Amino acid sequence: MIKYFLCFVIIFTLPLFSQSFPYQDNAGNYSSWTNGSNLGTGFNAWTLETQNTNGSNFAGHFLGSSTPDFGDINTSGNAFGMYGNPTGSFPQANAYRSFNYNSFTSLQDGHTFKMQAAVAYRNGYKGMDVISGVDSYNILNVQNDTYSVNGEAQSGWAYSQTSVFTIEITQSSSTQIYIKVTRGSDVYGPTAKTVSGRLNSIKLYIGNTFNSDNPNNLYFNNLEIRNTDPLPVELTSFTAIAKGNGVELAWKTATEVNNHGFDVERMELNQWKKIAFVEGNGTTNAPKSYSYTDATASGTISYRLKQIDRDGQFSYSNVVEVTASAPAQYALLQNHPNPFNPTTNIQYSVAASGFVSLKVYDMLGKEVATLVNAVQNAGPHVVPFAASQFPSGIYFYTLKTNNFTSTRKMLLVK
Repeated sequence: MIKYFLCFVIIFTLPLFSQSFPYQDNAGNYSSWTNGSNLGTGFNAWTLETQNTNGSNFAGHFLGSSTPDFGDINTSGNAFGMYGNPTGSFPQANAYRSFNYNSFTSLQDGHTFKMQAAVAYRNGYKGMDVISGVDSYNILNVQNDTYSVNGEAQSGWAYSQTSVFTIEITQSSSTQIYIKVTRGSDVYGPTAKTVSGRLNSIKLYIGNTFNSDNPNNLYFNNLEIRNTDPLPVELTSFTAIAKGNGVELAWKTATEVNNHGFDVERMELNQWKKIAFVEGNGTTNAPKSYSYTDATASGTISYRLKQIDRDGQFSYSNVVEVTASAPAQYALLQNHPNPFNPTTNIQYSVAASGFVSLKVYDMLGKEVATLVNAVQNAGPHVVPFAASQFPSGIYFYTLKTNNFTSTRKMLLVK
């Protein structure tokens, strides 16, 4: 999985620590849980608040047993809990916990905060934020029977009253975190997110249920800060540069372990589409460089990498965006790969919209395939040629427009 995604290579040295990781706190440490409680390691005292409540519809904080009916995350029989039905103009109850480990008051590079949450169905909302200074970022939100992670609705996650979520937030640089949320076989991430600075605290919250006799609740437990073990692939850069023949994507890795390779994905009609696969280098401690040219790029385009391990696990890079203009001239490029068996790609560009013909001929000049015979827009294009039914030999492909004709040869070897 990808560990870091940085626009520039950042070299840092972690200080030596006087106390070993992980730093932990859980409900089993407490006989009661109130404002100012602090019996774990790695955190400052709890700060609890209930906003805009009245005497009959309040929100409380308690130590309770999260039974299997509500997601069993107990430690020594207890879990932290928030319960009730706050009312008012902004009805929400909050529980804050700030970081404090080895003189650090914010999460450091390569360190991960982890916790569990149990969410039972109620018709209100509840969830978790992470905080950097005055900026707050939502990680998990549950509204009725819909789960959202990092602001994205997880439509494929079926509601379960016994749901237990494991939440992991890794600080990869001073302005970037990775988010991973798992619930059984449902997995989100690791996904990179840009933040304004290092994370310094978390917030758990519950809101009004709009039904005074049906209180809201949220259980959570097993808070931890750990030094994240190195992940299989460390990505140090990923760039996109517009060039005359499209967009050149380039990326580098510092180390690789069991790296199968990278899917190159492009945003098309608000959906990610795989446009290429670039093979990885397996296991290596040496830096490696990769590149891919998207010859069909035109306009403003977004790209990302899907790094795939040999065991099938995968994760995504950050998204890069580039604006590529249509080429100023006609061109017919050499097919790739060449020689080929049985499929190759033919790339070309046209300077103006109009009728385009692309045909394939054998050594005797006989037409054997028509690949394009239509009006096309200006810009780069790529067309596959499948030759499984043709014998080995030299073939020619000819591009014709109203103002341009060009021919190249290719070699089919079976």
